[in-house]
Amino acid sequence: MSEFILDHELISNNTYLFESIAEAIKNSFPDTLHKKLSLTSTRKQMLEDFGRDAFLDPDNLKYPIINPFTKKVDCRLISAAKIRAAQYHKTDILKKAEEAYIKNKCDTNIKLKVAKESIDIEDVFNFFNINESNDEILKHKGEYQEIVKEKMKKYNIKKISDLKDPKIKRKFFDELDAAWVSKREKLGLDQD
Repeated sequence: MSEFILDHELISNNTYLFESIAEAIKNSFPDTLHKKLSLTSTRKQMLEDFGRDAFLDPDNLKYPIINPFTKKVDCRLISAAKIRAAQYHKTDILKKAEEAYIKNKCDTNIKLKVAKESIDIEDVFNFFNINESNDEILKHKGEYQEIVKEKMKKYNIKKISDLKDPKIKRKFFDELDAAWVSKREKLGLDQD
């Protein structure tokens, strides 16, 4: 299992957050796989060997989901595609990645560590509701970060790890969750 620690710096910057998560997923690949997939000749061979299903964007040979070594769908590649598609607001690719993830019964076992608790990478998609339309993502990009900053100011902390008492930390996250739910309701966003 790969684990990646989120800190205040990552939470306050969506671009860096996506880059960091993508980097963590990439680091879960053997170096040989990353190097092989970076070659255009490999991608062309994959298209020839496995057909258009080897990629989520076969016209551009992007978002590969088949591991050229195992010749099987690799859920880590699907997770990487989901992160990149969300990062660049490629909703069509994100939808294909979601479908491939479900179809292949993926469980990448990449955990994101927030303070001292771990969450599954899939929960990040659910938490930030990454499946929202491009317009919704862009329109409300900073809403959650503002709530985090407000709560951190209230608790007089610079980073979440400054909360040492488990009861106070739980109260902080409960208030944060409640504020985000309230904000989403005011904005008229779905509460899946």
